[in-house]
Amino acid sequence: MSDSVAANNGHQGVVVESSSAPTAVMVRNSTIANNVDIGLWAIAASATLRVTRSTITGNGIGWSTSNSGTVSSYSDNNVDGNGADGVPTGTLAPK
Repeated sequence: MSDSVAANNGHQGVVVESSSAPTAVMVRNSTIANNVDIGLWAIAASATLRVTRSTITGNGIGWSTSNSGTVSSYSDNNVDGNGADGVPTGTLAPK
C-alpha cells in the first residue's frame, strides 16, 4: 500500500489477518488517520505489517497486534495524537 489514505473508518484503518498462509503488507508513504479503533492491526502469527514513511494519527490506537501478529517500523514514521500510540513489535533498519 503506497501513497494512500486509510481514514475516518468506523473501526480499523489497515488490517492484516491470516490464520494459515503467511501474509505481509507494506505500508509506505501513507496516512492512517482518524479511525475509530485501530489504525494498523496485525492479527495472528502469520500476519505481518511493515510500515515506513507514514503518518499514523488520530486513531483510537495507532498500531497494535493480536495473537502474535507483527507490526514492524522502519523508525521513520510520524506516530502521534492517537488515543494510545501503541508500540511496534519490531524495528527494521532503513535500506
